[in-house]
Amino acid sequence: MLTAETLYVQGRHSDLLAPTSLVAAPGEVLLVQADDASSRTALALTLSGRMKPTSGSLHWNGDTHVGHLRRRSALVDSPEVNEPELHLRVKDLVAEDLALIPRAERPKTSPARWLEDLGFSNSSGLWMEQVPASDRIRLLTALALADSRIDQLVLDSPDRHQGDPGAWLPVLQDAVAAAAADAASRQGRRTAGRNLTVIAAVAQFPPGWNGPTARAGNAASTAPSPAVIAAEAGTPDPSNNHAPAAPGPAETEVTA
Repeated sequence: MLTAETLYVQGRHSDLLAPTSLVAAPGEVLLVQADDASSRTALALTLSGRMKPTSGSLHWNGDTHVGHLRRRSALVDSPEVNEPELHLRVKDLVAEDLALIPRAERPKTSPARWLEDLGFSNSSGLWMEQVPASDRIRLLTALALADSRIDQLVLDSPDRHQGDPGAWLPVLQDAVAAAAADAASRQGRRTAGRNLTVIAAVAQFPPGWNGPTARAGNAASTAPSPAVIAAEAGTPDPSNNHAPAAPGPAETEVTA
């Protein structure tokens, strides 16, 4: 389970992420709504352990060590961070991504066989820009889960490719259901299945969605002011126009 308490990310000229609190439970798909793309990316980076928040706290199964969260989480399709290059063929993307997974944690099949098992054998020669939105999300989600260490997926703006949630939401629900079914089938065995948590930062909630939700900035009224945060950090107050500029996104710790 991931618990975030008043997470706040300060940008150079404005907030990247207003104070936000949420709980993401295993076996669920949590949708977090944020109005602008920069907020969604900051949220996804922070919740996957790739960006250090300016203030607030993250607890992954009771552990506050960000390295543990980063090892167990996958950031999926984040714009200008790790989205696949459009002029890259599906088969090349798969070969590269699988090769980056430690040998002990990756599938034991070849990239071509892996694509065939996923039902992508006829699409292996396509450029990524030719892949439909639903197939794109399914492929990138499966690639993330090819690493057996991953227990959490964090998707950045999956709705940007196509407004119809039917193109991406069922893929996330299917991933959770498949992980749950696999975990149930492994009961009593030496190797347990994963209990998958999925979080998607979206521009708006899909019509009729009745699953777990949260909104970026939902904890703004309980968060400390920028002046208090600056004082605790020993940095200039960003609200003071005569003070040097506050650290921007490029100066915030971000790890791939």
